[in-house]
Amino acid sequence: HAEDNCTKTGQGPFKDFAVTGGKTYRVSVVASNLPDRNSQGFSVQFNLKKSKAVAVGTGGREVLTTLEFTVPESEKTLRLYLYSNYDRTPALQIHRVVLEELP
Repeated sequence: HAEDNCTKTGQGPFKDFAVTGGKTYRVSVVASNLPDRNSQGFSVQFNLKKSKAVAVGTGGREVLTTLEFTVPESEKTLRLYLYSNYDRTPALQIHRVVLEELP
């Protein structure tokens, strides 16, 4: 379950994870389009620092997007955002979000 701070920042839903500083984490997002909707500008982002547009398959096809981020040594929390550039009607279906610590 994610919190949503759209009203404050426009960034959208986010979730905080307890992490180890200096470690690298990867998020994998699987998404597909919704018929007759625009999914442009939908992104996944770490700590408001590193982001990547979420790829969306057409015709309901699921597509994987991955993004890696190394947590600064001094930080103990990783915030993961899913947002759509102030668009009030996100137009894609998120099937899976997986966060993993890399070796």
